[in-house]
Amino acid sequence: MVSDHSSSRRGDVSPASTLEPVGSVACRELTVLRGMARSARATIAVVELSTDGGRTWEETTLTGANEPSAGVEWEHPWRPASAGAHRLVTRATDSTGRVEPTGDGASVPVGAGVLPA
Repeated sequence: MVSDHSSSRRGDVSPASTLEPVGSVACRELTVLRGMARSARATIAVVELSTDGGRTWEETTLTGANEPSAGVEWEHPWRPASAGAHRLVTRATDSTGRVEPTGDGASVPVGAGVLPA
């Protein structure tokens, strides 16, 4: 039986993105999230970030050179509105339209931070 799923075709490789480890994060304080994305045969068109487990997405800013197979760095400011665990997920789209399958992401604990006096 032949599968029609594009990810199973030989040589059809989706782009991939990563999120750098996130240190201490406090509620309502600015944190800059960073990572890397690459595609084997194309440049990266966009990297999106979800801070709610994939329900909503925001476009990140690509930084540095963006060459096929070399990868590109990205960054995104984040000011979490609430304390607790937040599921951060990234997905990249390359210049040919291939979209990275959505993964599990990473759970990031957000502390209560300093409350205003």
